[in-house]
Amino acid sequence: MNRSTRVQLLRIVVAFLFGLIGGLTAMNLLYGQKLDSLYLERNNLYYRNNEKYKKIQMLEKDLNKHHDTQYIGQDVSVEVELPTNESQFYQDKIRKEIQEILQPFVGKSVHWVSDNPEVLDTMMAKRIIQIDQDQKGTATSKSFQIRLKYLTFVGTKLKIWVVAQEKQKETEE
Repeated sequence: MNRSTRVQLLRIVVAFLFGLIGGLTAMNLLYGQKLDSLYLERNNLYYRNNEKYKKIQMLEKDLNKHHDTQYIGQDVSVEVELPTNESQFYQDKIRKEIQEILQPFVGKSVHWVSDNPEVLDTMMAKRIIQIDQDQKGTATSKSFQIRLKYLTFVGTKLKIWVVAQEKQKETEE
């Protein structure tokens, strides 16, 4: 290769490099601002997408917390209020009777019972509990009418308060 072809080849390479630099500069001037705005918009969309994703996760967690099914345990707590100072004997007997009445609710969903307390109220409304007692060879019997006062849940434990009033025996004529 002679000198003139080398110079000509060098001019072609330099012209190509200047053309490449000029084309890149023109491209950057024409489309650089648009590319920057697209990058900013993409970053903004990523940020908003992440925020929505976090909100969805929070709502799913809240939904799972509310739909986490809990069931009423075997231990149903009953508090009995008697208007007069009756003996502890009657309170214990009434408590046991009411716990037997509430057995269908054991194993039911806490949410179902708390959303429908009228079912429990209906079961207790005007319910009569008969308590038989043997005192010194004579059998006596007392009747108590029950009314639901309060109902609450402590975790999966159902706790209710009832008022028991002694029902007077109707005299036979």
